[in-house]
Amino acid sequence: MKILITRSSQILTLLLLQTSLIHSQGLTMLKHLKGTRTINGVKVTVTQEGFVDSLYYCGDDTGPYFAGNDYSRSCCQTGSYIFTFSQPIKEVYLNISALSTSDSYDEEAQIFVNGVHYKLTNAGEDSGCEPMAIISEDGNLRPCNGCTGSGSDRIKIEGPITTLKVSCVINLGQPQGMVFGVYMGKPIENYDNTLVNYTATFGENASGRELLIESSQLEHAIISLKNKNGYTIPIHYRSIELNRIVIDASDLAKGEYLLEINLNDEIEKQKLFIN
Repeated sequence: MKILITRSSQILTLLLLQTSLIHSQGLTMLKHLKGTRTINGVKVTVTQEGFVDSLYYCGDDTGPYFAGNDYSRSCCQTGSYIFTFSQPIKEVYLNISALSTSDSYDEEAQIFVNGVHYKLTNAGEDSGCEPMAIISEDGNLRPCNGCTGSGSDRIKIEGPITTLKVSCVINLGQPQGMVFGVYMGKPIENYDNTLVNYTATFGENASGRELLIESSQLEHAIISLKNKNGYTIPIHYRSIELNRIVIDASDLAKGEYLLEINLNDEIEKQKLFIN
């Protein structure tokens, strides 16, 4: 009984400390599972991939995002939540829990920022609820060795962030998935974005980094890409389709870029970031 009381006091202390830090840094906890909501003047769109559901775990500060599991289907397969921000965000903090591994099952958390794999360098802080997770050589968050439940709080993801994808990757068996919470930081000020008729995102495949542009208005459009100094970067196309264009971005360095799409002298612009 004394152990339980001590453990409860520790969790309560950590929750109070975390709440104080959240308010002091202007963070906002995201809670919608799909669709678009305006939060602090930014439109935040949530979409889902694979096996996902909703759950809170280790208190109400970790959730409602449940990835790698779906109560309506037979467990378990890889699942992701994708968060798209209409204006770049300075930073995001994640609370991740319920990661597990054994000889018969295994899973890990993988993070993607602006379409590119984000390698974690810091595992965050002890949640006080379960053993702390660890970082793999590939920069992913993994359960501690032999742990049937582990996680971390306040995992900082550096911006600028226009898209954030959080995935629970099932490597073996049926580990039941992970639960996570997303705390959105403040938007970057003085950001000008007029891109409304197109979607543009960075991604990665076996050929390296690529820029994917999709729209029903791509035919006859003129596309240009500039670095932050205004220099126009030569474009090498991987594929050109009626509503979809893929540009080779494997040689682009980390930094800020400006995409311009000109259709009948109407120019739409979007800042893109490689972290």
